[in-house]
Amino acid sequence: MNSKSTVLAAAITTAVGTTAIDVQAHLYSFDWSGLFTILNSSGMVSLNSSYPYYGDPTWGYGRRTQISGNLVYGDGQISLTINPFDFFAGGPAVATIITMQVIDPVLDERGNPNPENGLVQVNMGFNWNGNNGIPV
Repeated sequence: MNSKSTVLAAAITTAVGTTAIDVQAHLYSFDWSGLFTILNSSGMVSLNSSYPYYGDPTWGYGRRTQISGNLVYGDGQISLTINPFDFFAGGPAVATIITMQVIDPVLDERGNPNPENGLVQVNMGFNWNGNNGIPV
């Protein structure tokens, strides 16, 4: 692994608290976890009523929901998986469609667009509570 790869792997680990990183050539794969909060159309927090979030102060009484998955990035590839999670006591939310596209690439040292860097747009579809392909 060259020093650039080592620095990038260390930065990714620090930024998202990864549990595993596998580097092959310029392809990076890592597991990630975090928390998210849903806002309603008025900008107010929507409380997740699923166990354990709603009744537990650790999760802000439903204001924060755990999320985790895997990201593979590099050599012109990018893919994301999200593990199912309980949501509003309507059963698990399952990501069935995830598309990712670099929409504002950073230029490499020669001034060419580098598809491994830049702003990425993610579109997701979830199956939840009897509904399929809910866009996020």
